Amino acid sequence: MAISSTSFSDQDIALVLFRDNDANGILNNGDSVVRNAGSGGIFQTANAVVTQGSYIARLTSAFDTGYNVRIARASTGAANPLTAPEIPLGQISQDLQRRDRVNDNDTADNFAFTLDGNSSLNIGVRELGNLNKGDVNIRVVQDLNG
Repeated sequence: MAISSTSFSDQDIALVLFRDNDANGILNNGDSVVRNAGSGGIFQTANAVVTQGSYIARLTSAFDTGYNVRIARASTGAANPLTAPEIPLGQISQDLQRRDRVNDNDTADNFAFTLDGNSSLNIGVRELGNLNKGDVNIRVVQDLNG
């Protein structure tokens, strides 16, 4: 299961997924935390492998803010349905540059590439038209199953 939420303002929101152990639709002491997406940010994501049952997703903020929430389920072993599809770059054998855009409706870009055993990886991101580095989060993940 994948849950993502985006604040409509610059106010932080927090996302926590609970298992509703007594299936009463009310968050109480008998329920357990499945995934805590963190203490806040304007974009939060919680991914978890869960069994059949009842769950509660709680969004909180210290401020009055609108939000958009998306919940999706994937088959066992399938890709996260809320993840942007990969942009294939192939084997990187020389420097390359790509331009794209992220916004409230397209919050991430994923690039799939391979490196040979003698390569090092340097990634730099800049806002277009701005000489300073952009405000981004970068994750490099090794695909162990293919």
